[in-house]
This record gives sequence, structure tokens and C-alpha cells, in this order.
Amino acid sequence: MITEIGLSLMAELQQSKPETTEKSSQQFKPELGAGILLQTESPATLVSAPLWMRILPFFMSAVLFMSGIFSIFSPLPLLLLNFQSKLRLLTIACITNIALVALLGGWLSLGIYVSFVVMLALFLPRFLLRTKSIEKSAALTLLFMAFSLALTVGAYSLVKDLNPIIELKNYISRIVDYFIQSLSADSKANLLGGVEINEWKESILLELPSAVSIFSLVLVWSSIIVPLKLNTGRIRDKLELDVSFLKKWKAPELLLWPTIISGFFVVVRVNIVSEIAVNLFKFLMAIYAIHGLSILSFVFDAWKIKGILRNLGYVASLFLMLPLLLSLGFFDLWFDFRAKLRQS
Repeated sequence: MITEIGLSLMAELQQSKPETTEKSSQQFKPELGAGILLQTESPATLVSAPLWMRILPFFMSAVLFMSGIFSIFSPLPLLLLNFQSKLRLLTIACITNIALVALLGGWLSLGIYVSFVVMLALFLPRFLLRTKSIEKSAALTLLFMAFSLALTVGAYSLVKDLNPIIELKNYISRIVDYFIQSLSADSKANLLGGVEINEWKESILLELPSAVSIFSLVLVWSSIIVPLKLNTGRIRDKLELDVSFLKKWKAPELLLWPTIISGFFVVVRVNIVSEIAVNLFKFLMAIYAIHGLSILSFVFDAWKIKGILRNLGYVASLFLMLPLLLSLGFFDLWFDFRAKLRQS
């Protein structure tokens, strides 16, 4: 949704250019979002971008990661270099961003940055070009990220001689206590709803794997959408996709039964089986939410809803009508909402 807003603003800015610059805008097309080089229609002709744009990839990824709220965009500067096959520049950019994260956030932040950002930026383009499948590439990238994160946690615990589960419990406990103390009595009562603070802490700890998994999924999803939309390094041509592919995307059918089975054990509590099922069910629902957004984008195009109304529609669907969005994605396998909309 955020990437859709940014790309629509870019399109509006390009349409608002005066006629005197129309010829030059047709001659040069930006192939890099942050821009190392601007490539003309002829691949042999290259025009250098401004200096400030050329140096952005060498520190912007670390800045976005450390900002917290914009960390979802932190892989993009490195990804755009990788999609352009600028391997030497990519290596230098990875080194400089890693050094900045280590300096500003410490070794633990560095391990998280390497697991979530560097691994994604290095492997996702390779998987896309090798498998020619967005679903397989996303799954392989998530596996590599999970493996790197497990190594990071294991190495950090070994060096510091810590029990990672105990340390995680203590960290969550401190965060929750600090947050609860900052609330008024009425706000605290409404938030907890009669649930004990310790039970709330345990619930957060149990559902932490799904939260990390969903964050990783959103990170990979946004890192696929932006290069495909911008056609960075002519990635759409290499994958033989058209620009409307994302409006036609569907969740793989093989996810159907894992979703149904995990949903059953969410309702029917069976100790540790249900705890695992809750995390799996929430992760699968996040995939169906992306499927629902794809249907919603198709509907907006069919109804010619653009600009701010389109962006408000995305915001409303995510924050006010999330159950409807999930239902669109999950039940589309049987009802094929886009086909019915075309027939009507």
C-alpha cells in the first residue's frame, strides 16, 4: 500500500512536466529508484546521476533500518544495485551500510540487519532470475533469512553465554512494563481487558514467531513490488511479466489445507500444537491479505479509482476492514472474484 502511494505520486509528477521537457523525458528513463545511473533507450548510452543520488545507496539502507518506522524500505537501495548487476558497487554499499549499523546499533543490530536486509538484497534478485517464479523466490529468500537469523541468535548467545529464551522473556517483560507504566489507569484497564500482565507477556512471547515472520514477508513483498513496478534492470522482461501481473496474483493453492488445519487447532486447543498453529495461521493469513490487496487493486482499476481515493481505500481495507480483505483472499480460490467482476 505504501509503495502504491509512492509510485502513484511519481506518475503524477511525470504527467505534470511541461511540454518542453516531454522529449527529454521520453529519451531518458530512470531504471534506478534512488539512481546510480540513468539509462537511455539505447543500453550503450549512460548518463551520470547527480552526486548526491550516486552516494545514497552507500548509507541510506542503514539510515532507513535504524529509523525503525521506515525499516521496511531498507533493502531497496541495495536491491536496486543488485538488479542493475552493479556487483562492485553492491559490495562496497553492503560494507559501508554494515559498518554504519554496527557503529550506531551494536553487534546485535548488525546481526539483525544482515539477516533481514543484506541476505534479502543479495539473494532475492538471484532467485527471481534463476527460478522465474515470484512465489518460489520469496519462499527461498524467507528460508535464507530465517537461517541467518537463527545463526545470529545462536552466535550471540554463545559469545555472551546467554540463554536466548530467558533473555527474550526478560526483554519483552521490560518493554511491556515500561509501556504499561506510561498509560493511565483507564487506558490500562481498557487495553488489558481483565487479563493479567503476566498472561499478556506470555501471549506476546508465544506469538512473536508469527510477528517476525509477517514482518519478513512484508519486507520481501515490498522488495519484489518496487523493482517490478519500476522495471529495474528490465526485470519484468527477464521474468516475462507484464505490469498488471500484481493485480492478477493469487496465493498458491497448496496453502489451503495448511491454513484450514492450523485454523482448526486455533479453535480446538491442544497445548503446544495450538501454539504452533496460531503462529502458522497468522503467517498464512498475511499471505491471503496480500492476495486480497491484489483483488482490491483489480477492483480499483475496474472502477477507475485513482489518486487519493485509491490510497484511502488501501488504508481503510488494512486498518478498518481487515477481515473482509482476508476473506477476499482466502475465498477467491472458490469464487474467483475478479472473473465475476469482469463478467458483470
